[in-house]
Amino acid sequence: MDILSAILLGLLQGIAEWLPISSKTLDTFMFLQFFGGNTSQVMPVLLYLHLGTFFAALFYFRARLFQIIMEFSEVRSISQFKKSEASF
Repeated sequence: MDILSAILLGLLQGIAEWLPISSKTLDTFMFLQFFGGNTSQVMPVLLYLHLGTFFAALFYFRARLFQIIMEFSEVRSISQFKKSEASF
């Protein structure tokens, strides 16, 4: 797969992932039909495309994820404090 095909497939994945369609099926079809891929190449390409989507979503929601982690750690430390206070 050349770099232009990879970029086009990545753009398609980025758009299709947020639409109410099966992006995995669409990507597989596009890869096999238009980019000349064979069946042994499908799974690695789909894996990389979905990993890219995951990291893009993680980057986009990084502030909210950090806030959730911090809130969870505060709740956990308060509950541990209450448990240790009750044992005295």
